[in-house]
Amino acid sequence: MIEQQERLNFLETQRDMQDGIIVVSLFSTAGSTYQKAGARLLVALDGTTCGLISGGCLEPEIAKQGLNAWDLGQILEWEVDTTDDADQFFGYGLGCKGVLTMVFEPVRFKDQAHFDRILELLRPPSEERKIIHAFDRKEGMLFRATQREHLWDCEPGFPEHLIEGAGSERFLVLREEQDPVPTVSIFGAGTDAVPLARLSAQMGWTTKVYDRSSEKIARQKWPDRVETYALPTKEALARVSNGPHQFVVAMTHNFESDSAVLDAIAYKDQIPYLGLLGPAHRREALFKQTSASKSELMSKLAGRLFSPIGLKTGGRQPSEIALSIVSEIQAVHRRTGLAKKRRHQKVSVVVLAAGASRRLDGPRKQLVQFENQSLLKKAITQAHKVANAGVFVVLGAHTEVIAKETSPNETLVYNPRWETGISSSIKAGFNAAIPNPNNSPEHSVLFCLVDQPLIDEGHLTNIIRRAQENQDLVAASEYENTVGVPAIIAAELAGEIEDIKGDQGCKALIKSQSQVSLVPSAELAFDIDTPQDLEALARLEL
Repeated sequence: MIEQQERLNFLETQRDMQDGIIVVSLFSTAGSTYQKAGARLLVALDGTTCGLISGGCLEPEIAKQGLNAWDLGQILEWEVDTTDDADQFFGYGLGCKGVLTMVFEPVRFKDQAHFDRILELLRPPSEERKIIHAFDRKEGMLFRATQREHLWDCEPGFPEHLIEGAGSERFLVLREEQDPVPTVSIFGAGTDAVPLARLSAQMGWTTKVYDRSSEKIARQKWPDRVETYALPTKEALARVSNGPHQFVVAMTHNFESDSAVLDAIAYKDQIPYLGLLGPAHRREALFKQTSASKSELMSKLAGRLFSPIGLKTGGRQPSEIALSIVSEIQAVHRRTGLAKKRRHQKVSVVVLAAGASRRLDGPRKQLVQFENQSLLKKAITQAHKVANAGVFVVLGAHTEVIAKETSPNETLVYNPRWETGISSSIKAGFNAAIPNPNNSPEHSVLFCLVDQPLIDEGHLTNIIRRAQENQDLVAASEYENTVGVPAIIAAELAGEIEDIKGDQGCKALIKSQSQVSLVPSAELAFDIDTPQDLEALARLEL
């Protein structure tokens, strides 16, 4: 984004000194190239340039070609092919193995209409826009069409059939999408906010710092391009627009203020990024301070809350942490998927309750009473406390009777193959919770059983927290020298889920993974399988 401002400054400087400028646009690429289609470079009449197309190695030759276009007074097309290993192009020995096709457009400053069009092209838009550039190879003319609010504004002579995507040998076409400059709103004016604000401003982003204390803001040395506001948190939050190019960072170091940011941004559902400074346990404490329930907020913030904040770069110092935060914002802004692939942001809980309880020799395990409720109802209650993407209950044997223990708040999944083993129930629950795992990298399933009566919300929360902190594919329970459920499994393991068979359960999958976080719990050693276990359970309530 800073490059856009540099090109605008360069353009204005040349306008004061020269008769014109040459705009070089990269229309198409193939193979490995430094820039992709849409990159732009300006050539001044003295041969200096602003911008990059090849990373610096081709720029001197690009400048020569640009001056040639100026001397001829023509719009020119130029193709560079660096795919030949033996080719030492212009003595540079590029070795990039790519093909670049550029268009050189001379702009004379006395042509005000043309200059205004170029100025509009180079300025960041206030909202997303699409531009189609069409170079007429036969006539040597360049036409543009711009989409505004779903309507196309075409320059006279623009071949409108290109809007529908039709190709043509006559026209070289560039389809460009331009985004507005991101706005980064930093809540908190502490010392650690300064390097973040500085780096954000260096990126060319609109950077705003909010704090309740004017004295706190005044103590810091902010870069010139950073806007600072001393306002109550609620008033500051009202100034944050609800849009896809808004990015919010909460680093006030104040529980009340950070909680207010969390609460407000949850309901501004177009904002793609809320970064929360601090460890996971602080985030959990903040949820308890918000006006809405944790499950409601997590549902609204799914895929948008980045906590702990920043990419995992190992940063410790404020400047290093600032770099990790800006990198994460950039990844979200450019939709690279890098940041959005943070695992375990959406958690569905699957309660496995399809078994026939044959070893109990009588009562159905799911209906056994403990603490004035059935084991199934107890498991469902705990599941709702930690899920932010739904609770799914897998049923099989005695479905009609056991389903009476559920409510409309759960999704019931019937497994017709329950007799083949628990693996079929695991697959049924996973597929119901995450129907499109390839498109849901942030989604995970937490598997729970009904026969672990001593399990509590704290253990389930610890599993989710450990998974989010370590970003492992699996976080599982550890007890009596073994591993098992409750366990959270990332969407990326959909293929492995399909491979489990019979009564293997999740244990085999957990042991097969190198990326596993283990959370110990002695209480899990007690489960309900036999009449003796029922007697032990009854004694617990005496």
